Amino acid sequence: MAIIPITLLLAVAARSQPVGPDARANEAFLFTPPGFAEEGKPLWVSGAETGQVQIVVHDAANGRVTPCRVNVVGPDGNYYQPPENRLSLYALTGSFPQPNSKGNRAGKAPFRYLGRFFYTTGESTVAVPPGTVRVEVWKGFEYRPETVTIQIAAGATRRVEVSLTRTAPMAERGYYAGDSHLHLPRLTDEDDQIAFDLIEAEDFRYGFLLAYNEPANRYEGFMNSQKYPQSGTGARTVRTRGNTHIASGQEYRSTTYGHLNLYFRDDLVRPGSRHITDDWPVHGEVGRETITRGGHAFMAHGGYGQEIWADAALGTVSAVELLQFGVYRGIELQGWYTMLNSGYRFAALGSSDYPPCRMLADCRTYAYSPVPPSMPEWIAAVAGGRSFFTTAPLVLLEVDGEQPGGQIRRNGPGPHSVRARLRVRSEITPVTDIDLIVNGRVIEHRALPRTEGQGRWIEMEREIPIGESSWIAARAYSTASIKQPDAEAHTNPVYVYLRDRAPFQPAALDAWIAQVDRQIAIHAQRDFPERANVRAYHQRARDVLQKIRDNGGLAADADPAKLAAEPASDQPGTIPPANGTSAIPAKRN
Repeated sequence: MAIIPITLLLAVAARSQPVGPDARANEAFLFTPPGFAEEGKPLWVSGAETGQVQIVVHDAANGRVTPCRVNVVGPDGNYYQPPENRLSLYALTGSFPQPNSKGNRAGKAPFRYLGRFFYTTGESTVAVPPGTVRVEVWKGFEYRPETVTIQIAAGATRRVEVSLTRTAPMAERGYYAGDSHLHLPRLTDEDDQIAFDLIEAEDFRYGFLLAYNEPANRYEGFMNSQKYPQSGTGARTVRTRGNTHIASGQEYRSTTYGHLNLYFRDDLVRPGSRHITDDWPVHGEVGRETITRGGHAFMAHGGYGQEIWADAALGTVSAVELLQFGVYRGIELQGWYTMLNSGYRFAALGSSDYPPCRMLADCRTYAYSPVPPSMPEWIAAVAGGRSFFTTAPLVLLEVDGEQPGGQIRRNGPGPHSVRARLRVRSEITPVTDIDLIVNGRVIEHRALPRTEGQGRWIEMEREIPIGESSWIAARAYSTASIKQPDAEAHTNPVYVYLRDRAPFQPAALDAWIAQVDRQIAIHAQRDFPERANVRAYHQRARDVLQKIRDNGGLAADADPAKLAAEPASDQPGTIPPANGTSAIPAKRN
C-alpha cells in the first residue's frame, strides 16, 4: 500500500502546533475517532491492495445530491482523503496558519469530535485499506449527522448512499443562518462557485467575504493591496445560487482601535490613500460614515476591548461580533451586559473569522425574518438584534410573542409581568445548561444530562414579574469532557419598557465610563499627530455616558449619540471628518 509522502508532512504539522501535554491531549480529542484510542491522521492511499468507497449523499427532503463534509475512517483509525480536487484546500488536513491550511487553528473552540474531514458537493470516491470502514457525514447545525459502516475487500469497490434529514428546520420558524466574517478570495466565477459549495456544505444561507489590510496597522486603499481581495464591495457584489447568497465587504484593521467589519459600503475605506490605521481616523469615524451611507459597521472580535467602548456609546458602530472561536471575545458577556444595563439596544452576533478559526462557520448567527430575507435585509436584521448566535444550539426565545430585538411597552402602576417561552435543540453536540436571563442575572437555570441534551426540543416557560424596565435573553451551552468549551449560544434581548424608560443600573454606567477612561489614558501615553482628536472622540463618548448617569438613565426611544452634539468644552475643536490621509513614515519606533 503506497502512501503519498505529503500526508505524513501534513499529519506531523497538524500535531506540532500545540505545546504541553494538556494542549496536545485537547487537540487529540478532536481527531480521535470513536472506538479508537489514538488520534487519526489524514492519509491518501493507492495500489491494488486498496478498496474504493463511492460515497453519494442525498437530502432526504428532495432526494437530490447535496454538499456536505465527510470523514472516511479506515480500519486503522486514520482518515482517508479523496484525490486532490477543487475543494481539497478546505479539508481539515492541516493546521492554520501553516501554508495551504484552512481552519483547524490549535487551541480554539468549539472542542468536539471533528475528525479530518473533507468537503464534497455530494459525490466522492475514496481509496481505503481493506477492512471495516466508517463513513461519517455532517451538514450544518440543522441536519442530523449520519454514520454508515461497511466492510471492504482489497480491489473491491463499494457504493455507500447516505440520506441526510433536516431534523430542525429553522427557516420554518423564521430563522436564517449566516456567517458575516469569512476570508475567501473572490476574483473569478470559480471563486464564487467554491464559496457557494462550502456555504451549502455547512448549511448557512448568507456569507460575507471580507478583504482586509495586512499588517493591521498599515493601510493602502487599493483592492490589490488587500489580503483576500474581492471583485468589489457593496450591493453590486451580491450573488445568489439557489437559497445561498454571498456579498463582499471589508475588514478595516488597526492594532490600537480594533478591527471593523464593513457591509454594503460601495467602496473601500479612503480609496487610494495610504495611512497608519493606529493613528487616524478612529474606527468610529469610519463606522459613522458607513452607516450614514446606508451600510453597516460591526466591531469584530468583541472589539478587543478597545475603542468599542467609545463607539458603542456614540452609536458609530451597529453591533459587536461577540461569539467567536467558541467563546465570548473582547468585551465578553459582562461587557455586553454592561451596555444593555446602561439602557442601550446594542446588538451582538457570532461569526467564525474563517480560516483562522477551528472550522468554517463554527460560530454563526440566525436572524429572524417572517419571509426569506434578501442579503441587505439579513444583515439589517442582525444589526437590529433580531437574532441569536451559536456554535450549535438552536435557541428560540419569545417574550409575550416578541422575538429577540422586539420591544414590549407597559404603563400604569402595575404589577406587570411577561411570559417567556424558550425552546432549545442541538443536533450535533449535547447541551447541558440552559439559562433564562433578566438584566444580566440568571433567573432560571436548567441542567441536563448529556444524553438528554441532543436531538430533541427542550422547552421552558415562565411568567416573569417586571418591576423595572428590563431586557430578557437566553443562553444554552455545554463543556466537553476535556473541560473545554463546546456548545454555546445566546439570544439578543427582548426589551421590556416600563413607563417609556430604558433599563438603568448606575453601576453599569460607572463601569462603562471606567473603560472609556482607560482608553483615554492609553492614548494619552501615545505620541502621534492626531492624539488630541482621538482624545476628543473618547471624551465625547464619556460625556454621553456621564449625561445618562446624571439624568438617571435614558428614555426608551432616546438616541444616546444625540447627547453629544458637540465635543467636550475643554477639548480642542471638532473632530475633523475622515477624508484626509496621513503618509506612512519610513520607520516607526
